[in-house]
Amino acid sequence: MSDLKLMDASQAVLFDLGLAPAKIEALSRNSDALLRLIQLAESHGLTKRKPPPSPRQINLTVSLAVNAGRLGVEMRAFILRQVLEEQISTQTQLTEAIRYFEQGGRLNDEAAFCVACGIGIQLTRENIHLAVESQLSAQHAADWNDLRTTLASLKLDPQLRWADPAILKEETEAVLTHRLGPRPTRMKSKSQVALSKVDINPNEKNSIFEQGFLASLHKPGENPQVAEELRLEHSRVTGGRVVTRFPPEPNGFLHIGHAKAIAVNFGFAKYHGGLCYLRYDDTNPAKEEQVFFDNILTTIRWLGIEPDKVTYSSDYFDVLFDKAVELIKKDKAYVCQCTQEELEHGRGLRGQLQSREECVHRRRPIDISLAMFKKMKDGHPDVTNATLRMKQDLTDPNPQMWDLIAYRTHSTPHPRTGTRWKIYPTYDFTHCLVDSLENISHSLCTSEFVASRQSYEWLCHALGVYTPRQYEYGRLSLTHTVMSKRHLHKLVLGGQVSGWDDIRLSTLIGLRRRGVPPEGIMQFIRGLGVTTAMAETDLVKFDESIRQFLEPSTPRLFLILHPVKVIIENLPDDFLSMVEKPYHPKNSSMGTGTIPFTRVIYIDADDFRISGSNDYFRLFPGGSVGLLHVPHSITCTSFQVDIRGKVETIFAYYNNGQSVIKPKAYIHWVAECPSQRSPVRVSQVRLVEPLFKLPNPPKEAEIDENSLRIFHGAFIEVGFWGIAKQNLGAARNLANLRILNTRVQPGIPPIAEAQLAGPECVRFQGIRLGYFALDSSSDMSVLESGSQVDNDEINIVLNRIVPLKNGGLVA
Repeated sequence: MSDLKLMDASQAVLFDLGLAPAKIEALSRNSDALLRLIQLAESHGLTKRKPPPSPRQINLTVSLAVNAGRLGVEMRAFILRQVLEEQISTQTQLTEAIRYFEQGGRLNDEAAFCVACGIGIQLTRENIHLAVESQLSAQHAADWNDLRTTLASLKLDPQLRWADPAILKEETEAVLTHRLGPRPTRMKSKSQVALSKVDINPNEKNSIFEQGFLASLHKPGENPQVAEELRLEHSRVTGGRVVTRFPPEPNGFLHIGHAKAIAVNFGFAKYHGGLCYLRYDDTNPAKEEQVFFDNILTTIRWLGIEPDKVTYSSDYFDVLFDKAVELIKKDKAYVCQCTQEELEHGRGLRGQLQSREECVHRRRPIDISLAMFKKMKDGHPDVTNATLRMKQDLTDPNPQMWDLIAYRTHSTPHPRTGTRWKIYPTYDFTHCLVDSLENISHSLCTSEFVASRQSYEWLCHALGVYTPRQYEYGRLSLTHTVMSKRHLHKLVLGGQVSGWDDIRLSTLIGLRRRGVPPEGIMQFIRGLGVTTAMAETDLVKFDESIRQFLEPSTPRLFLILHPVKVIIENLPDDFLSMVEKPYHPKNSSMGTGTIPFTRVIYIDADDFRISGSNDYFRLFPGGSVGLLHVPHSITCTSFQVDIRGKVETIFAYYNNGQSVIKPKAYIHWVAECPSQRSPVRVSQVRLVEPLFKLPNPPKEAEIDENSLRIFHGAFIEVGFWGIAKQNLGAARNLANLRILNTRVQPGIPPIAEAQLAGPECVRFQGIRLGYFALDSSSDMSVLESGSQVDNDEINIVLNRIVPLKNGGLVA
């Protein structure tokens, strides 16, 4: 069935089943599950059934369609009959029914099926109440704050696991009420408390964790295992909590795509009151550097998040080696010495092979592979080009099952283990096993790893260890930039950009230097939502989101990019008037500042033309224009040009007499007033445009030569000093407050103030130009000391965060 016909057929079915819009939206993105649901509905006449299925039965049917993709049609039909006959009435029973068949259960063994799914076990409300009371009597620490964890632990009880979840919750609350008194009405749950630490509003409607992809994931302890004891042990170790991890490779700086992964992994865990680890995937010493390790933690903290634990894949090198030996002994791995060309030929990737062929080493005796693997570990020269391969299934259409490499040799010293190891495990071998060792409940990754899920589960099953459930979501991709680390490395090493922190890059260190606030990045990601689709986001949307974040809380200052002197001839040489102006016209709490207005001011060159026109309302000879926050307008009387013909000085008249000339436009300005340290001279103003002209630049694309424009000699009003000191001081106060409230954890370096608050915290709106931030190359000593020095001696560099509007004023 084509996707179009499938959607047409599904519309009537989904609505007739009475599904909620959010569930319809989620199903529309999973065509396989949607097709299974339509087949189930049609084969069992669900939309015509009298009486119609209950909402609970419909929800279980949808769950069956989504989660039973590995089962045959007969098995799915058998389970659905049990649902419609009310033999299966809970999600737990359904999960166990699916697991029964996945683990080889037979259709004709109904007794075994009933035992596996808890069918026939009658639990009255009284039975449930007594069992809860008995269990909680042994849990002296259980209280209202631990309700979620308490319910999860109760479900581990062999009897209560089959209880109706709603009744179990009600009776648990009844027991706790009897023991502790009524639940406080204003009490925050653990998840709500945790959410406030990761910039996620628990009261926000349409939270990314309350609908769509992230809302449909399994509950802790409910992911299928090859053996029931593995599931029970996992639940015992985790206490029924969600456990996730963010596993970056320390071979580069994080980019905005990683910010989405951070928001998803840390946010999902915190939302459910669980844990999230920062785990460095440090298995390739040839590309890893300490600076990357350090900056990854700094960047995560800058985004407002503190890991519950910091781990390293290298922590598990000994265990992983032992697991590799075990895999060889089970005849599920072998040492291979084929060349890359030989392997590609055997896989059908070269030549005209219609099927894949085993390599000559695949049937090596186990003892020989074990001996060679030990040689690889010892760095023996005979096996420097050998690899350890997993013996998977070459007939499988999924390339992730074509005997992936588990270990390869490497002589490069490791940043943490030095020269101890001469072999290193690959991502495909390491990732799933470390997830297992760390009891990860939800292994969340981006959708390019969909095919890897099969090999992920294969390896865990082959070793008989706990298997985490991998879920894939669409990664974040922005137009007009690149986020591939390989491409970023090439740009940096090739000198096309100034470094990883170049303000044009999508790296988080670059966005930070540019002045993009971390809270704005997180807000942008939440606004996109989380789905399974691979979607590309236009850079314009990112800019708009950051503008919306900055607008209500950012002070506004006069900034002149191209200063042109204006002499107001009818004002005396010593004229000085202090003009009061609000820092934000819509936010009076931000206060006001005063700036000098004198006989000599500066306006932007773009606000003057040597001849007027009907559609030009700024300054020109004989024309008038208003000066923002100045009582009267000015009229140009004449102008003077330099030897190149460029306007150098404008002469004007201040209209403060009886005749009032009402201007049609107002412009910003900065006065010349040495006694007030005005103007503030800016060494550089950097305006950022998209790095590439093309939305989807090819790998060899050259960057746009106009992607960074630098202006020298700009002026800014004296209000800058007060705003800069205020912003920097406030940022440092917040940083120190967070440091005080963060528990120091073993093995995790303490937070430093500079990790959270730097020059980029000095942000303002340059009126009519955009939002700006102080660059890290600026002279911060003036702000630190508050000393009065000549403006010409101060190095001030400003970066434009975003313009006021896309396609707006181009300076």
